[in-house]
Amino acid sequence: MDIFEAIANETRRKIIKILGEKGKAGFSDIMNELGLDSPSLAFHIRKLGNLITKVNDEYTLTEEGKKAYKIIMEVEGRKGESILEREEEKSPQQEITPPQSSNVVEVRDLGFYEITPELVKSLKSSKSRLRIVRVGILKIDDSVNPEDLKDVIDEINEVGIINCSHKCSIAIAPKLSNVGLIGQSFAKAFQGLLKFPFNIYTTHNKKFTVFDSSIQPPKSCEIEVDGSDLTIVQGEPHLKVECHSIDDVEINLGEKMSLEINGCEAVLSLPNLEKLDVEINGGDVNLSLNVKEVEIDADGSDANINITGCEKAEIDADASSIKGKINFPSGGILDIDNNASTIRLTLDLPENVGIINDVSSNISHVELPPIRQGEKKLKIDADVNAGELIIKT
Repeated sequence: MDIFEAIANETRRKIIKILGEKGKAGFSDIMNELGLDSPSLAFHIRKLGNLITKVNDEYTLTEEGKKAYKIIMEVEGRKGESILEREEEKSPQQEITPPQSSNVVEVRDLGFYEITPELVKSLKSSKSRLRIVRVGILKIDDSVNPEDLKDVIDEINEVGIINCSHKCSIAIAPKLSNVGLIGQSFAKAFQGLLKFPFNIYTTHNKKFTVFDSSIQPPKSCEIEVDGSDLTIVQGEPHLKVECHSIDDVEINLGEKMSLEINGCEAVLSLPNLEKLDVEINGGDVNLSLNVKEVEIDADGSDANINITGCEKAEIDADASSIKGKINFPSGGILDIDNNASTIRLTLDLPENVGIINDVSSNISHVELPPIRQGEKKLKIDADVNAGELIIKT
């Protein structure tokens, strides 16, 4: 995981701090200290990726994790200082007056940075613009004029948290990319407000809406579901997610969309997709859409599917139930790995599509459509171990 993604998430900041302060800790120790259940902690441990490592059943920080810990400590220790004080301490090379050879001042790789009225005034008077890259927390002073701010910002990219007023968030919205959180104060930001312009609602005792907005239509979509309910349907691109905590969801939009939900309910509407990859751990998923290539990896989960326009489908199921229908209009590949699971599928095939079966089974019940000739082919590869596989046409 990127360092700035980690420090933008409160739970993962806490995990990094625990390991940074203690040196090492076991799974149950971290779980008890944070008051999390096992699936939630496992979710966040996986998300920390290369920032932590496990040695002899205990977690420690990697070199990247130590960098993240250092940034978090710097942010918490310096967040009340002014930008002028910080820049004097940091280096004379980061003065706000830009080099004469460039009209863009670039600030990057800091834990904390603040935009003050004095900074904006200086940039305007020198006819310069400000580019901010890879900063943990960016604070914009409440007295900064939004119109002046809009004029001097060139780009804000890879920033974990932006602490600013609503008017300033509107002013800088077109200049943002890869921004984690945006809000009025550090306290609110740490609680996890998502970036403008999406609708956010907060509560503490029940699931609340953390995302409800139209989205850019993706070409491919990768989804990880942990103990959640997910519905994907055909339609205009839109996503709605309800969770107990903002820490339980991660959303990355664009041509390659990704969504990770833990203990949430999500409804995703999409037009035709090139590829869909869904990993389900203890969840309930309903899929009904047109997608050329689909991959489903289910562990202890239920999935109901209705896939059309498919060319390749891969299903890997462990102790799961997967039922539904797949349409292969021009033939293709159906690859199934069934381990102690129930898979019941109906294939929608034109008459000119033949069927080839290559199946191995062990202590299992298997029913497949008979081999048939055709101008085009659907190849069924299946490995079934202590499970049930029924495929009909």
